Amino acid sequence: MLMRKNVLLTLFLLIWGLTSFAQKSSITGVVTDTVNKKQLVNSSILVLRKADSVLIKFSRSKENGSFIITSLDTGAYILIVSSPSFADYSDELRTTGPDIDLGSIYLTPRSKLMEEIIVKKTIAAIRFKGDTIVYKADSFRVQPGATVEDLLKKLPGIVVDKSGKIT
Repeated sequence: MLMRKNVLLTLFLLIWGLTSFAQKSSITGVVTDTVNKKQLVNSSILVLRKADSVLIKFSRSKENGSFIITSLDTGAYILIVSSPSFADYSDELRTTGPDIDLGSIYLTPRSKLMEEIIVKKTIAAIRFKGDTIVYKADSFRVQPGATVEDLLKKLPGIVVDKSGKIT
């Protein structure tokens, strides 16, 4: 019985010793607005496991924009920082040491991402309206000063013979 207790105690101490040597990491940083250079309050900071994108830890930024995530095992993670009306920040990181300081993480306002939009409408060179074929003449290249006959020769489906007859 005493021998059994000694074996169990030794086994318990061995397991406890191994787990105490496992390194835990912490991630710190500050969430900042790129335009106004102000710290963002209550931004969501998510840590996902890279292998399967499972949420491991999360936190929110404090009044001064800082955050800390503690007790992370060593490994590969995806960090996502999100705040309303700002574009999300995403980065891959690997924890190997006790502390990782990311410094300032800058979020760009969504309104600044798309300041200018140019819309171009492309019209097809050939359109069908019922039983009529409509050609857009400037879609077919001809030499400057070319005749209508030269243009008609370029249009698909139209044949101009030697005498100038169009079929």
